[in-house]
Amino acid sequence: MPHGAHGAHGALWAVESWTMSGAGKASAFLTVDQPVLSAATRAKRTANVGMCDGVLGDERIHVTVDAENKRSLLLDGPSTSGFVQSQLRCKGSPELFMGSCDDPLIRKAWRCELPEPLELSEAFPYVAAILRRMEGCRKHPMKVLLLGLGGGTMQSYLDATCPASQLLTVEASPGVLEAARRFFGFTGPVHLSDARLALSQLVSEQRRFDAIVVDIADTVLDRSDVEHLNTLLKDGGLVLHNHTNQHKMMEQLDTFRSIFPDAQQQSFEGGNVLMSYTKHGPSQIAIQS
Repeated sequence: MPHGAHGAHGALWAVESWTMSGAGKASAFLTVDQPVLSAATRAKRTANVGMCDGVLGDERIHVTVDAENKRSLLLDGPSTSGFVQSQLRCKGSPELFMGSCDDPLIRKAWRCELPEPLELSEAFPYVAAILRRMEGCRKHPMKVLLLGLGGGTMQSYLDATCPASQLLTVEASPGVLEAARRFFGFTGPVHLSDARLALSQLVSEQRRFDAIVVDIADTVLDRSDVEHLNTLLKDGGLVLHNHTNQHKMMEQLDTFRSIFPDAQQQSFEGGNVLMSYTKHGPSQIAIQS
């Protein structure tokens, strides 16, 4: 599918910078006696799970595919290895390979055709909770800012169910963006940028949003970042911030509550903690509580 195929989003921002950091980190998923094989060998894994490593040369990124065509995007971070960022089930029955995610054979074999409709039952519980909070977009189109892309599952769901809404996604990693396009059926526009720089830029442009979703692995926002979130929100707007590390969440809880006094948190199986904050004032949309 072509870039920006979903007309509701439009070309909010074209893809710009292509800087990369951390490439070359050893895979956390392959041992010394289990070497990476080219997809040309068509090596089937005995565990009924296919796996590829490295997207655009960034070896921190991994994708797994099982026999039921359920895909997982796994990321190696500074303090984590094999963090499962996204999961999605695509149509069809895949061939299972082991090799490089940049191998043309794997890219072709694992292209994702999204199911219709996308089911919330297939999503991580915290993702389903975020999407339910924005069900009002079905009747009242929203402007939504999403910090962090992953496999693009939230974006794909919102685009399918609320086509009149405008989504702006910010993602720092070109490899993650490419993985979402190649293997998770994502087709929407993305602004490639550090989240903090993007927030500052959006404030300077006097942009305003009905909802902001922050889903960047264990990112601690400082006071300036939270103030930017507040500035970018329309009256009655909603901030939803996913955390996978409760200690890091606690680092910024006081800051959030000093700006969003009604900050609430909800815990999910698997360790996710979703924090939500509402900017007081008359809302122009119906956001679900």
